[in-house]
Amino acid sequence: MTTEQEPLLLYLLGDSLTEGYVDFGTDFHSYSINLQKRFKQAGIEVVVKEEGVSGDRVRSKNMEKRLRKFLGEVSNKNQRVDWVIIMGGTNDLFTSSAESIFEALKGLYDVCEEYNTKVLAMSIIESRAALSSSKNNDKRTKINEFIKDYAKTNENVTFYDLAKDLPYEDNLDWDLDGLHLTTSGYDRMGDLIFESLYKEIKPN
Repeated sequence: MTTEQEPLLLYLLGDSLTEGYVDFGTDFHSYSINLQKRFKQAGIEVVVKEEGVSGDRVRSKNMEKRLRKFLGEVSNKNQRVDWVIIMGGTNDLFTSSAESIFEALKGLYDVCEEYNTKVLAMSIIESRAALSSSKNNDKRTKINEFIKDYAKTNENVTFYDLAKDLPYEDNLDWDLDGLHLTTSGYDRMGDLIFESLYKEIKPN
C-alpha cells in the first residue's frame, strides 16, 4: 500500500467496454469515471489512466503495444504502475479460438509481471451476440476458466469474474446494441471493479 503522499496509479486497458462506448458510439462514458469517484469516497487517492480503444482485439497486439508504452514511460520516471485492469477478448470471440485468445491475454499479464505491476484480470462478460451463438459463448466461458486457473498459480494476477456480477439478463445495464452498456451500466461496472480492487488494496 502506498503512502498518502503517493497516489495509487491505475492503468485501464481494453476495448470499447473500457472506453465506455454508449449509444452506438455517439457518446462515451468509461467505468473509470465512477471508479475514481468511489476511490475518492473511500479516502484513497488514485491517478487513473484509461486506454480503451473501440474494436480492439487482444490478438492484434495493439493492446500490448499500448501497455508496454505506458509501463515503459512510467518506469523511465522511476515510478511504477500499481495495478493494471485488463478487460479484453470480446472482439476476438468471433474470429479466434479460446486458446489463442487466452494466450494473447496471458501475454498482457506477462508484460505487467516484467514491470512488477499487479493485474486485475477481468472475465469476458456476456453479450447478446455471444449468447446467441453457443459456440462463441462456450469459448467465452472457456477463456474465463483459463484466466481463473492462471490467476490461482500467479500471485501477480487477481481474477475478477465480472461476468458473474454483471449478467446480460440485467437488461437495464445494457445498451440497445446488446454488446455495450448504458451510462448507468458503466457506472455499475465501476462500482463492481472498485469493490473487487478495494479488497486487494484497502488499508489495514
